[in-house]
Amino acid sequence: MKEDYVSALSDFEKVLKSSNSTQNLRNQCIGYRGAVQFKLGLKSEQNRSELFEQSRSNLENAIELKPKEPYWHCQLGALLYKQGDHDNSLKELTEAIELFKYSPLLLETKFRKVLMSEAYNYRGLLYEAKGDSRMANSDFKEYHNLIQIM
Repeated sequence: MKEDYVSALSDFEKVLKSSNSTQNLRNQCIGYRGAVQFKLGLKSEQNRSELFEQSRSNLENAIELKPKEPYWHCQLGALLYKQGDHDNSLKELTEAIELFKYSPLLLETKFRKVLMSEAYNYRGLLYEAKGDSRMANSDFKEYHNLIQIM
């Protein structure tokens, strides 16, 4: 499947501008728009800073609107890691993992494992960058356990 992030952003904008969209759908679009902007920023050398700032703003808004959504915390934590904000990244990634563990809508689904593995991987990279190899290895082990199940 081709990653068509630009089309996804366009679709999110259409939903956000539509008067027929429910508030819940609008909130989801804000969060996913932030996640997509983060993914685009990872791939772009030229627009990285601008995309990361847009992503951060959207993810923070999505968390404000729906604070118990683990994916928004995961994406914000990953973004903060990439920006070098390790303390806030650790806070967001840890929050994401805790929310993933107890999210009733995601319990024991492959989708949950995919999302949770991303949080463990980024937190492992963060611990590695901070020089905490014990915690990094623990998170990388969780990451590998999750992706082997899929």
